[in-house]
Amino acid sequence: MKILMLLSNSFTHDPRVHREALSLIKHGYEVKIVCWDRQSQHTLEDSKDGIKIHRVHNTGFMKLIPYDLFKLGSWWRLGFKRAVALHEKEGFDIIHCHDMDTLDIGVKLKDKLKLPLIYDAHEIWPYMVKGEIPNFLIDHFEKKEGKMIKRADKLITVSEKVAKYLVSQGANMEDINIVMNAKEPVGSYTPTDNNIPSVLYIGTLKKNRFVKELAEAASKIDGIQAIIAGMGSEEEILISIAKDSKSLKFLGKVPMKEVIPMTLASDIVYCMFDPDHPLTKIGSPNKFFEALATGRPILASKGTYVGEMVEKLNCGIVADPTISGIQDRLLFIKEHPEELEQMGRNALKAALDGYNWEAQEKVLIGVYERMKTEKSQG
Repeated sequence: MKILMLLSNSFTHDPRVHREALSLIKHGYEVKIVCWDRQSQHTLEDSKDGIKIHRVHNTGFMKLIPYDLFKLGSWWRLGFKRAVALHEKEGFDIIHCHDMDTLDIGVKLKDKLKLPLIYDAHEIWPYMVKGEIPNFLIDHFEKKEGKMIKRADKLITVSEKVAKYLVSQGANMEDINIVMNAKEPVGSYTPTDNNIPSVLYIGTLKKNRFVKELAEAASKIDGIQAIIAGMGSEEEILISIAKDSKSLKFLGKVPMKEVIPMTLASDIVYCMFDPDHPLTKIGSPNKFFEALATGRPILASKGTYVGEMVEKLNCGIVADPTISGIQDRLLFIKEHPEELEQMGRNALKAALDGYNWEAQEKVLIGVYERMKTEKSQG
């Protein structure tokens, strides 16, 4: 069967979509992706690991519009047109939409081409833009998503928390399939050989990730190393702190292939998020699953979904997202290496017991197999 995936980024660094596509190809499906290259930096047609990629570039008119949010209507029209043209050549069997900002295209394609539609909600899109756009626009997109969700034949999402949101939007819990962003476990547990404990953060450098607080807390403690990598609005302040601190190493952007080796080389993974923001409160980020897969404990925020999971699995510690709260937990990390190791072993056990991609792949393929059966019967 031929699958058309829709994606609102250029498909250069999207591990979830890449992993899902590879799993489907492994099980005999053919996958093509129509995606939005917002900066027009990549070729219109490409391939990666057997996945055919068809990119949409911004038009001259779209380049005049200052914010991506207001380019969505143009992306939807261009993406729809590109998908229809591909269907005329290829003949797709299933449409798979990744996130709300592709769902408009998917619903229109379903109506025009009479194809079944999968909605894969990686996150709660209205929560993602909260604080960045006026509330009346958030309400508009929330209502729009609620209407479109009901048009999907199958629903996939990343966690129970997002599933509950989809139910509040009118979906039936029985129709929702949870495919976590889990990774493949690295094997047996291996301790680090660091002379001093290292705390690792790799990701977006935003205020709601509390990386500046980690940098300042670590700078107050001898005998601990904070390693921060990534890009974002906090870069300059981190560079400044790193100049005067022996306890902070700031690396800037690192290649994706280095993430797992760097995680293995660390003693604990930093995963602090804002418990007061609706998106980060319920988020289940990649770094949580990277820590489980490598057998590394996690330092998480109290009052977040990650914090709940850390306590449930006994695979790390939670802290208040303040400099003093983080500093207190860093001292614990420094003074309790045996407990830290046991938490790491618990993390790997959780990965081996089900928080791994092999288990999630079975759920994904199950959705497609049921859809294949329904299509043949209908």
